[in-house]
Amino acid sequence: MKWNKIIKIWVETSEIEVFVNYTKVKKYVIKWLSQNQILITIFDAIPESIIINLAKDFVQKRPFSQDNLSILDTIKWLDIENNLLYFIGKKYSFKIIKMKKTHFLYANNFVVDIKNSWDLEKAISKAIIEKFCQYMIKRTNFWITKMGIEQSYLVKINKKKTSWATNYNKSKIHYSTALIPFDQDVLDYVIIHELSHHFVSQHNKLFWEKVANFCLNYKEMESKLNKNEYK
Repeated sequence: MKWNKIIKIWVETSEIEVFVNYTKVKKYVIKWLSQNQILITIFDAIPESIIINLAKDFVQKRPFSQDNLSILDTIKWLDIENNLLYFIGKKYSFKIIKMKKTHFLYANNFVVDIKNSWDLEKAISKAIIEKFCQYMIKRTNFWITKMGIEQSYLVKINKKKTSWATNYNKSKIHYSTALIPFDQDVLDYVIIHELSHHFVSQHNKLFWEKVANFCLNYKEMESKLNKNEYK
């Protein structure tokens, strides 16, 4: 791992080492290296004071991300060997149907078109992620309207391992594929959580009041995420 400097910060009672890697690209990326270390790759013109603020804000999200790091790694929503799939709160036993040059994953009324079937597991995973993305776009747009946000958000799904989701610059949200097996109530909480950052950046009292306005039982939903309760 390469870095240009190390900054030590305190967040509540924890000392965090911030490894800073400067780049000429005008953007920044933050990720956990270990429980007390983070890496920030950031544009080299950004002053240290802003880097510290970004680091502290990131670390303050730990109850929603780092504590769940091992959980995200263990979530298996697709079991090819046993033909099982967990998708938005339901467990499916599926079979693969071949028709001419294409394949379909079929489970009761759940049908997914599979492309590039030479690598079946990869193709199924990609198809399910695309279907999940469509769902999350729809639900995110629903809550954007419900919460009175007067702009659109770009929605992406990727294999995030350090958080369930992230709101980037109040313009796009990346959701983790680890969310795929959870039911609609839990997914709505995650969406509400991220959209609440449109109004309040940090996880302070005002932020949680905003979340509670739209998800009164958010602690229960967060508990389901923490305990990996989707089966």
